[in-house]
Amino acid sequence: MIHGMIKEGMNTSRWLSIFTALALSIVLLLGFSGAWTPSATAAEAQEAPLEHVAHFTTLQYKVFPWEDWDDLWVARISAEIDAHVPLPALVEVAVPEGAAVYRFGEPGGEIPDFDPPWQVRSENGLDIYTGVLTHGRIITIEYSLPDRPVATGSEGPAIDISYTPVNNVSELHLISALPVDSAVIESGFEYMGSGPSGEPAFASFFENAEGGQLYSTSIPYIVDASARQGDGNIPTVVGIAGIAVMTAIALFFFFRRGASAKEDEG
Repeated sequence: MIHGMIKEGMNTSRWLSIFTALALSIVLLLGFSGAWTPSATAAEAQEAPLEHVAHFTTLQYKVFPWEDWDDLWVARISAEIDAHVPLPALVEVAVPEGAAVYRFGEPGGEIPDFDPPWQVRSENGLDIYTGVLTHGRIITIEYSLPDRPVATGSEGPAIDISYTPVNNVSELHLISALPVDSAVIESGFEYMGSGPSGEPAFASFFENAEGGQLYSTSIPYIVDASARQGDGNIPTVVGIAGIAVMTAIALFFFFRRGASAKEDEG
């Protein structure tokens, strides 16, 4: 009888060992399966459901002529999310309703733009483009302007710029390129560097911009600035070289980090 009880106990222990080994094998298989699951591609990330829209710390809206200061002007929006926001990150960028967008994606020559058809919805006179950042923290969108933003007043030409962010932005920059050898004639504008052909860019800054609010600026300027440096009524021309040295870092963000429309089409 004792022998039978010992034998039965041994059988029970054997089955428990087999069951434990099977359970451990299943756990290990599931772990390895998860570890070897390939990461989502950029296209899959665009379709992945994300709950919260990441707000931008800086949004820079810039207008500039296609080339040679002709009638065709384009607008480029470059917006950056906070460094602590994990990727992938859902973002939204607004453009005027019906804008002829020809590029939408992350900047960089080796990073492809988002594949159309893009996710777009219309609200309150805006077309809101939705995308998912997977490679970096900057989103770029470009579109052609229906009209030249150049106005001519009693004091000369000026660039009129306006933009409405869809969400709150810590810093909103409204920027325009000016003709080569030109300078602004009023204070309060920031020099942002110069483009490939030497065209200077100036900006108005707005802190804590609110989503849904229209922000506007008008940048008056003169041409042939180098020939007018002796004019005491144009102080911005005299100091432009010093300002350029102090703020040349802005050149990287606008004219290097984001590819120009001409380069994208070429």
